[in-house]
Amino acid sequence: MTTPEVSILIVTWNNKGTVERSIECARRACRQIDHEILVWDNESHDGTASLVANLLSPESLVRSLRNVGFAAGMNALARRARGRHLFLLNPDAYLDETAVTEMLDVLKHLKLHGIVGGRLEGPDGDAQAASARPFPTSWRTALWLIAQRNPYWWPLPTSAGDVDAVSGAFMAVPKDLWRALEGF
Repeated sequence: MTTPEVSILIVTWNNKGTVERSIECARRACRQIDHEILVWDNESHDGTASLVANLLSPESLVRSLRNVGFAAGMNALARRARGRHLFLLNPDAYLDETAVTEMLDVLKHLKLHGIVGGRLEGPDGDAQAASARPFPTSWRTALWLIAQRNPYWWPLPTSAGDVDAVSGAFMAVPKDLWRALEGF
């Protein structure tokens, strides 16, 4: 059995309405890449797990007997993952066809040893501030309290570069780094 380049990890809870499209987009984004898709279902009651079971192989779905949350579900999937790179994906996030390839290029060719986040866009195509943001500070919190200005607002990067934080909705990390950090 070969080691996949990428493991796409998705944690669900009552996401029947979105997870199928998320999986389909992930497959398209990985069509030229050796990959696996793993899903942790947090005791959904809307048929999410049954839907995923029909989309993926039996070993790709973990049905939790209780809702352990996003972080614990991701940690459990990361332990099962065989890929060299872990791509964390929300069940309501839909990857562009080039997203995985572009993020792999950043991870590999720029020799980054950290976490890479993707640009998140809303249904209207506008970039979401959660894509990349600064750490909260006293100044940003005061600005929000006084002016009701979003403390995470800042101009989003237009190309690869250093940021304080990326969104867990879509991020990639080398598996070795994930292990060294001991996950979430």
